[in-house]
Amino acid sequence: MSEALNKSSYLSRFSKHIKPQIWVFLGFGILVFFLHMLMATELQHDDIWFANQWNNEGFNLFSFLGHRYQTWSSRILIEFCLMCLCRFPLIVFWITDSVIMVIAVYLLYRLFAPTKHKVFSSVVLCLLFLCLPLSIYTFVGWIAGTLNYLWPTTALLASIYAFKKISQNQIIQCYEIIIFVVSAIFATQSEQTAVVFLIVSLAFFIWSLIQKKIHWLTIVLLILAFLGIFLILLCPGNASRSIQETATWFPEYANFSLFEKIDLSFSVITWNYFKNLPIFSMLLTSIMVYLIVEKHSSWKYRLLALFTFSFTIFFHIILQHYDFMSVIAGNRYGIYSPGHYSPLRFLFYSILLLSFCILILNVYLILGHNIRSTIGIGIILLGFATQAMLGFSPTVWDSGTRTGFVLYFSVIALFVYLLQEWNFNSKTANRMLILPLATIAGYTILDELLTFAPLLQ
Repeated sequence: MSEALNKSSYLSRFSKHIKPQIWVFLGFGILVFFLHMLMATELQHDDIWFANQWNNEGFNLFSFLGHRYQTWSSRILIEFCLMCLCRFPLIVFWITDSVIMVIAVYLLYRLFAPTKHKVFSSVVLCLLFLCLPLSIYTFVGWIAGTLNYLWPTTALLASIYAFKKISQNQIIQCYEIIIFVVSAIFATQSEQTAVVFLIVSLAFFIWSLIQKKIHWLTIVLLILAFLGIFLILLCPGNASRSIQETATWFPEYANFSLFEKIDLSFSVITWNYFKNLPIFSMLLTSIMVYLIVEKHSSWKYRLLALFTFSFTIFFHIILQHYDFMSVIAGNRYGIYSPGHYSPLRFLFYSILLLSFCILILNVYLILGHNIRSTIGIGIILLGFATQAMLGFSPTVWDSGTRTGFVLYFSVIALFVYLLQEWNFNSKTANRMLILPLATIAGYTILDELLTFAPLLQ
């Protein structure tokens, strides 16, 4: 009896030392683990191909990775982890991927969430992440999809967190340095996250120069960012893959000029921001409307916020009734591509460009004339930059929703970052935020389970 009471007392004292928001992330982790268990029940697509490589006679993992570097991809570390996970039972993937998801959400929380009302912010973050369908990875396979998009993005967030600690003059432990360096290396394995990491590293280095205090770790991470980009650009496999994919997916792309690729980039941004997962653009513009109405009494500012929200809804409705490719992308081409220009596309592009500009202005109006607005604008611009990059890829229209992953993360990050201006003391406002997010997240999970969980079909 006394032993039972002692254990109960110990657990009670232990739970008191755990911050309340940690329980939120723990619950989130358990939920995504069960979603993995119900949905990722077998290897699919690329997962099967990688798993079958182990059955080849005389197979050597490092020789295989070297051959892949020469003929197909510079993502050596990603494919190393992919090959290892494909060899183990699926439960290993369920556990590791669930842990990575928790880490990703936790890093978003540490980087962008308000310092006060931490439990509320952590709940909002988890709900926003659950609005992102797990099925976006299934196009190439559960393991291949998450390792190529979720894992590098998580590594990117870990690397950026190093800059936050440096900027706040916090002590960085030896184990943290190892984590930051390894994360930086892994983040540069994927083209999108490599470019974002280079931009952030350069920006932070310039800021450090202005402040006249450059931490040695800043230089190390900047060097790793440059090395990662050089590895991608000099990799013979990337060049070889580009030629093969151009012939397979988009033969006309081989004749595109630089201007036509830049022109195509804007169509890609529109595709992933408005068409693929419109709920994120709607959520972002809706919270902007509320915050600007609360903060500014001027009707001209309120109308600007209403314009972006209304146009987002209107444009989504238009895309539901008309083919995106014919209205915006010019049948897989940009607006100014020879033979594909039309006044309708020009009108849409003009309004879209205006909408993006006002979106950025809204961030400034909410966060004010300070470093926070610079960070907020930078978050969304980096997300758009990852989509603009796709205009330089022949698989621009055939890679699926997963290529917008970093953009969706940037929208989630900006959404949470704007909560710094939220009136947490208003119970009505809190309910207005939580209930719609919970409803959308619940619907997304239910729809995913009914579509992809074998036990429920």
